[in-house]
Amino acid sequence: MKKIYFQITAGALIIAACSLPSNGDDVYDKDAAEQVEVEKNISSIFGTIDPNHDWISTTRSSISITANAPLDDIAKVQVLTESPFFNESATVLNETTVKDGQTVTLQFDAPSHYTRLIAACVSSKGIYYIKGFNVGQQSVSFEESAKARRAAPSTEDMPALSSLKLELKNATQSYNAMRTILANEAAASDNTTLKEWVKANHIDLWTGRGWENEMLWSVSNEGSTSTWRVINNSIVRDIDPIGDEEKALIEDVFKTYLNSQYVNGKRPDNLKNIRNNPLFEMEKNYLVCDGVRPITITPVQMNSSETSSNQLYYYYYNPADIAGMTKDEEVLYMKNLPKYKAIHCKYTKDAAGVSKNSDFFKVHEYLLPYYGDGTPTDGQVAQSYVLPKGYRVGFMIRKLRGSQDTKDNKIIKASDNGCAYGDGRLNVEINNFPGHYGSAKTTYSMQDEDPRAVVFGVNGRTYLTYEDGSDCNYCDMIVEVQGCERIDQAQEVESNVYTLCYEDRKMADYDMNDVVIKAKRIDQTHVSYSVEACGAWDELYIRGINGNKINASTEVHAMFGVAANQFVNTEAGAERLNPIEEIVEVPASFSFLDYDALPYIYDKTTNSEIRLSRKGEDPHAVMIPGNFMYPLEKTCIKDAYLPFKNWAQDRNNSINWYLEPQENKIYIP
Repeated sequence: MKKIYFQITAGALIIAACSLPSNGDDVYDKDAAEQVEVEKNISSIFGTIDPNHDWISTTRSSISITANAPLDDIAKVQVLTESPFFNESATVLNETTVKDGQTVTLQFDAPSHYTRLIAACVSSKGIYYIKGFNVGQQSVSFEESAKARRAAPSTEDMPALSSLKLELKNATQSYNAMRTILANEAAASDNTTLKEWVKANHIDLWTGRGWENEMLWSVSNEGSTSTWRVINNSIVRDIDPIGDEEKALIEDVFKTYLNSQYVNGKRPDNLKNIRNNPLFEMEKNYLVCDGVRPITITPVQMNSSETSSNQLYYYYYNPADIAGMTKDEEVLYMKNLPKYKAIHCKYTKDAAGVSKNSDFFKVHEYLLPYYGDGTPTDGQVAQSYVLPKGYRVGFMIRKLRGSQDTKDNKIIKASDNGCAYGDGRLNVEINNFPGHYGSAKTTYSMQDEDPRAVVFGVNGRTYLTYEDGSDCNYCDMIVEVQGCERIDQAQEVESNVYTLCYEDRKMADYDMNDVVIKAKRIDQTHVSYSVEACGAWDELYIRGINGNKINASTEVHAMFGVAANQFVNTEAGAERLNPIEEIVEVPASFSFLDYDALPYIYDKTTNSEIRLSRKGEDPHAVMIPGNFMYPLEKTCIKDAYLPFKNWAQDRNNSINWYLEPQENKIYIP
């Protein structure tokens, strides 16, 4: 039996060459001649392969986890690649059931490009509590320091309610109101010039939209105490800087999930992940007041380059007031609610003094008092520091970026100026306004009723993340909210997939799809295998799994019920056959880096074995740590994944090559 192990060395070529006939005296060595041709093929495709290449894209490690998170109960602990909160990219590397307070050690194999991972306690209801750790770290506990558990603000040193006074001179119409008034005037007028101007500047989007009575209110700059000050018509106090523990949590959740780095000339569109947030449909990003604590908000990031143009407003309502309303009636009700100023964003951004927009910080906390229900009057004072229990509170971000000149209505025709809401139903006009806001729809994935602020519950904390413009990354500003009911939302996270790709013949085309097997560890002692594809005509058998359906005696084509000369799931447009799946038991010490524990291929046609490639061999069989999209039939892996050749020539280069496919050259189910 021949085994396909190829050493890519000069010595191998010299030995093979010496075996060839010379002056008719030597015996011709067919195997050696074939090996020379094989080496030439490998070199022509990949160039000079790194002689130290081991083709490993995973890191084997372990972590001891103490299950002491503050959850109602703890059913299991997990190791994940990323934060699980509404994140499709997060996967489970290993998990086990535990009891509260128990310490367990989990072995896991992580994709090499991850240097930081997530430990999680998970309740029986699927509620997650997480903590990040660096690869190589020995243990994780979920106990928080006293500093990380910041208490709600005391009302003892807050300004007197009688000093928190709304003044008509501080009130203004929203941009929606200004545009609606002008649009309605033009629609009812015989003035052709006005009609054409409104249409040319897209103000007609607001015709008859019911915004004309929306007013933005601000508190007078009075009533400061030694702790709380009224500055820029907002009620604010200084707070302690963010601690390392809390900063690490925020980074683990938002730096990966709401990444803002440019890729191929564009920032990532995070709206797809946001759509997985249940609050997106259920609560329209309104928070529920607990009726006990004052509502306060604390900025933790101001990533937008336009922060100096932004001001944040809040509004609230009693849900009983909208009971029985139709959608249109409900939306009109929200439009007419008074909006109150919460944050003058430039003030906090300047005070934070961060070196980069993406830095996380804490410097200010803002108070959102209750001014009563109904339309405010001039001089109206706050009624309470605490909003009534069960009331919903929503948020709007107002941007004045364009011209402030009211002459010729420049302030409302400027496409950069607008009011954008967490309740996406209130964004129909602004999301379609051409220019700054509308490009979120034409260039990115924004839709008519998408939100501009999104609610997140993380480890018992509540955050709002904002999109103030066009790129849909939703990290223009992040604030923490206190005084609302805790948001606990179950998450569903899939196990991490490892993809094993095999070539059957020595003279390979390296499309890496002759046999494709996907595997995932579903707990400490079970692995799920799935035979996905067969892009070969040889008679092939899978060894090392020993299941009922996937075993050494069942030929691969026969598993799919097809003839030996048929490709399975490797050709674009061809009928897709269901993968062959099976769960098998493994020892707790199982690792995807254990060479002898992984499946291999027996090619009966050539009487050879194909095992995962080792150091010094060609990439005849490789394992990729992820749900790898393998190349189409007859498409070389170096063409389907352009960085692969760089990685082949230098194992320290392009280690995450498998994240950069050419989409027209990979098999997409």
